[in-house]
Amino acid sequence: MSTTLPMGTIIDHGVIRSSGDLARLGIIDMTRLPNNEYRMRTFDGVTRPFIDTTVFWVVQLDLTKYPNVPNFPIWKHVGTNHRYYAELYWNHFHAVYTGELKFHDMPDFSGTFVEDGQEIPFAGDVGLISPIAFRDAIGVGWGDTTKMWTSVLSDQIHVLLQAIQPADGDYQKAWENLQGINQDWHVCIDKIYIRRNEKNYLLGTVAEVANMRKGDLLQTISKVM
Repeated sequence: MSTTLPMGTIIDHGVIRSSGDLARLGIIDMTRLPNNEYRMRTFDGVTRPFIDTTVFWVVQLDLTKYPNVPNFPIWKHVGTNHRYYAELYWNHFHAVYTGELKFHDMPDFSGTFVEDGQEIPFAGDVGLISPIAFRDAIGVGWGDTTKMWTSVLSDQIHVLLQAIQPADGDYQKAWENLQGINQDWHVCIDKIYIRRNEKNYLLGTVAEVANMRKGDLLQTISKVM
């Protein structure tokens, strides 16, 4: 991610442990599940690749504050306000990432961004996505061909999914260690960054932060900044 990445306000964050965890994020159009006795079995099949393999964030981020970037690609979508939100996300992406963003259908967009010299593949959708389209878009290659997902629900609310790389327990322990630390921080793939004055500072890997004692963590924060 860009070292000038503007972080929004994290509303919710955690590890997806069940199909219900994914459903409550409000990114999947549940009305498009079959209306029969196989309804929840179908949804369980859709969500299975993401259970215990995925970290989520619900983020409030004002997409309207970024400067307009010309040359938005030709993209036809019948959804209400889809193009409006897509153009705002286009502006946001080019303001804060180095990479490539393409618009198409099922899902609405995909691309790569550069992190530590590596290209990270991602995909995403504007508004709600059907369960089957979500499964077909990233379920098979989750964590391999696609490592991150973004749902642009409005010009203010994003839901981000990230495939877990290190041991699941490391994410949970790192999250617990950072609670009560009065710093703006975020995770990107397997690294944790502290944000100050519009810049991100590498704190360490998820595994390193998970194994730090609180005093050592505070001391490390003071050193990296």
